[in-house]
Amino acid sequence: MTARHYAPPRSRCCSHSRTTTRHPVLRRFALVTTALLVAVPSTAWAVITDWNSRIDTFEIGDQLGTSRPTVRAKPVENPDPIDPFDGRPLNVAVFGSDSREGDNGKLTDHASSGLRSDVTMIVHVSAERDRIDVVSIPRDTTVTIPPCTLSDGTENGLPWTTKFNAAFSRGGEQGNVGDAAACAIKTLEEVTNVRIDQFVVVDFSGFVSMIDALGGVTMKIPHDMSSSKAKLKLTKGTKRLNGKTALAFARARTGEGLGDGSDLSRLDRQHELVAAVVGEVVKRNLLTSSPSLYSFVNAVTDSLTTSPAFGSVQTIAGLAYSLRNAKAADVTAITAPYSGDPNDRANVVLTADAQEVFDALAEDRPIPSRLTGADDADPSGAPSSSSKKGAGKGSAGSSTRPSGGVSGAPASAPGRSGAAVP
Repeated sequence: MTARHYAPPRSRCCSHSRTTTRHPVLRRFALVTTALLVAVPSTAWAVITDWNSRIDTFEIGDQLGTSRPTVRAKPVENPDPIDPFDGRPLNVAVFGSDSREGDNGKLTDHASSGLRSDVTMIVHVSAERDRIDVVSIPRDTTVTIPPCTLSDGTENGLPWTTKFNAAFSRGGEQGNVGDAAACAIKTLEEVTNVRIDQFVVVDFSGFVSMIDALGGVTMKIPHDMSSSKAKLKLTKGTKRLNGKTALAFARARTGEGLGDGSDLSRLDRQHELVAAVVGEVVKRNLLTSSPSLYSFVNAVTDSLTTSPAFGSVQTIAGLAYSLRNAKAADVTAITAPYSGDPNDRANVVLTADAQEVFDALAEDRPIPSRLTGADDADPSGAPSSSSKKGAGKGSAGSSTRPSGGVSGAPASAPGRSGAAVP
């Protein structure tokens, strides 16, 4: 990351700085996902072949060029024989696709066209397969997007300083998801100095199908919520959400009961929805029910675009099995440390602490505990809509905005607009 991407270091006591928080719901999500993948080899090979054929894959190595971050971590000496990545540490870029095309377009108001991504995470798997770190990148982070090489060999544009999520859109101007991922990854590598090994893109329509395959999810809505733009209308109380409503709940930013309208505000709701999906998987005994597992994995594989290695269910299952000894305490999920962009009140900039997080990923070291909020974590790992601790505020020039929960404050932060999982 170059100096222009940083905010000046701030005192930890400063009320205008954002800190990271630890997310027990994502720890549970990672572990259940691992369990799902481990269950795959028990199905018929014909089914596995079918699942593999549903995943779109793109080879983007040449598009990332030769000036990439160096590999700073080493593999283990005696890797698990079933590990398809031979004990190498892995950094996986995960994108949530906000495309308005095809089936995805039917789920939106068609106000925007092209490929978009409002969710970006780096998922780091340690070489010893004893630790998983998930680091979210705020979509409104100010970055400089480099020129992007497309799959047809042409170059797309000059360097452009803007929001991070514009990188995915720039690469995907011609509708190619692989190009979108390549541009976003090239930007991500320049910003973080972390070499990305694999990528996964999950789209809207697959998310809806996944929720519907579970028969919906139950959420406790703390107050009335509505958004005409996201087509959301929910009243206070315990609700059973189908796929379309769950998607609207995850996407909504502006409207009644949705906080300050920033992307940071909705991150909390998205993580709580993930917790609800995990809870539903466990409650329905999905891992021991072949018909239910088949329907669910059908929905998941239909929604994925990946790098070639991750386009194989067997490969993912092998990686998951190598993580079989990982415990909930071994999975950490945070948002990269950030502060308000003094030049654009709508954006944020990554702080010097963010580079400390990224260096830990690149070197296969645990993220420093002072940056994970480990001391403040709920030892039960249970999602909650309340917290005993107070909230800080995010700075945007001379003004402040209410904290959005996930990215900078405990769950009781003012402006929090999430829902608890019953």
